[in-house]
Amino acid sequence: MTGRGYEPGAELESVPDLGDLAYLLTSREGNARQEIRVLEGGAVFSLELHAFRVYEDAEAAEGRRGAGLLDLVPYRAAMISDMRELMAALKRDG
Repeated sequence: MTGRGYEPGAELESVPDLGDLAYLLTSREGNARQEIRVLEGGAVFSLELHAFRVYEDAEAAEGRRGAGLLDLVPYRAAMISDMRELMAALKRDG
């Protein structure tokens, strides 16, 4: 992580209509990782999704090493929806 709070080379995408400021960070270095960060007043909310492959034996792993990262794009909408629900629940219960 850098002083700015995100990794160099990570993709940043603004998320409209969520908190005061929100963005989605996608990193493809090593294992696939996606994170949504939201600033709401003085609070910062963060939700991360990590994806990696696990192989049953070393030969299978060696033959597939670097064979492309898992695609996290299908989970973006769910992550944003979950963050909205979490923030709404905290406002209700707070």
